[in-house]
Amino acid sequence: MDLQLTGKRALITGSSRGIGRAIAERLTREGVRVIVHGLEEAECEETVHWIRRNGGDAHWVASDICTENGITSLVTMARNTFGAIDILVNNAGGQTGTPGAQWEEVGIDDWLATYHLNVLSAVRLIHTFLPDMKAEKWGRIIQVASIAASAALTAGPHYAAAKAALVNLTVTLTKALAGTGITVNTISPGSIVTPAFQNAYIARAALAGQPCDWPSVEQAEVQKRQLAAGRLGAPEDIADMVAYLVSPLAGYICGTNTRIDGGQSGFIN
Repeated sequence: MDLQLTGKRALITGSSRGIGRAIAERLTREGVRVIVHGLEEAECEETVHWIRRNGGDAHWVASDICTENGITSLVTMARNTFGAIDILVNNAGGQTGTPGAQWEEVGIDDWLATYHLNVLSAVRLIHTFLPDMKAEKWGRIIQVASIAASAALTAGPHYAAAKAALVNLTVTLTKALAGTGITVNTISPGSIVTPAFQNAYIARAALAGQPCDWPSVEQAEVQKRQLAAGRLGAPEDIADMVAYLVSPLAGYICGTNTRIDGGQSGFIN
């Protein structure tokens, strides 16, 4: 299927590894020109080299988008390279503090830092590139959230709350941009296997004295999470949906929150 994306210009935050890298690679296969972003120069450069070796058009910038200087560096690179941006994917995110920390263990500093990373960085970039999209009367904005945004989990409450803010932001921005030709949507991944995810779960199984080869670990997680898909997710599962949502073919899809979780979620909305 031709997604009609050839020549479009995209910025994907946090795209030097994991889900973001898969999105960058997928979009370049559709003819999109891409800015790859991350914290580590070596990772950014390696990702861009891989894309170029496979015929894609990509450029990179390493910066911390939790800082004014980091945002400025990223925006300057995008402007100098493409002039304007048609597609913005706010993928960078995460949480500070101890993973899995409970409510009373998460301090105010971690709440602020996590909100800044996941939400305020996205808001700043949206403010920056909206004028480009309005001038073109076409644009696509994607927030990468998490199924944690819709689940009342006690572990990592600051992360879940920040991702929920992105879901809400998508809907309010969609209403504000009615009739402009710009669509805004959220993707909420479930359990997606990245190298860090795989290593962490293998180590946890080994510590618990359980089989720690990856097929055994994966099947244990599939059963625990009751995944209807029968497997854990891959970054490419997210990238394929993003590619469709940012295409002209998805022009009537606005303000949605699409869960890609292999059937893990037990709620209906």
